[in-house]
Amino acid sequence: MGFWVRIPVPASLRFQSRGWAKRLGYYDVPRTVTLTELANKLDISHQALSERLRRAHANLIDRTISSTEGRSDRPRPDLLT
Repeated sequence: MGFWVRIPVPASLRFQSRGWAKRLGYYDVPRTVTLTELANKLDISHQALSERLRRAHANLIDRTISSTEGRSDRPRPDLLT
């Protein structure tokens, strides 16, 4: 088993991947393009595209959570159990 070296992907390429995913129907229900088809169009592996989209989702979730911190309308952890 080899080792992996993480090469930073420029923000413009990450944005391009998300934009194409949206435009081509990856987020539609039902999807009109698969991850593999989308990766082929972008000329990258499906694993690389999957990682880019997961990082984008995580970033979006983190930013959403950060923007709601301190607000009184967010769920209280003690009420979730």
